[in-house]
Amino acid sequence: MTRATYVDANVLISAFRGEHVATEAALAVLGDAGRAFITSEHLRLETLPKPSFHGKAKEVAFLNAYFDAALLHVA
Repeated sequence: MTRATYVDANVLISAFRGEHVATEAALAVLGDAGRAFITSEHLRLETLPKPSFHGKAKEVAFLNAYFDAALLHVA
C-alpha cells in the first residue's frame, strides 16, 4: 500500500544538510518506497530561493530532484 506524503520544508532541508538531529528520520521518510510524494509550488518557493541565491548548486540539485520525482504537484 502506497501512502501519499507531503513533507514539510524542514524535512527536505534536514535531509540534505545532514547536521540536524532529525536528519536520519528525514532520510528514512524520503527513502521509503511505500510513499508517493506530493508537492506544491508553495514548498518549492519555501525551499529553493535561499540556496539558489547563495549558489549552493548541490542543494538546488537535490531539491529539484525531489520536485521532479514527486508524483503529484498541487497548486
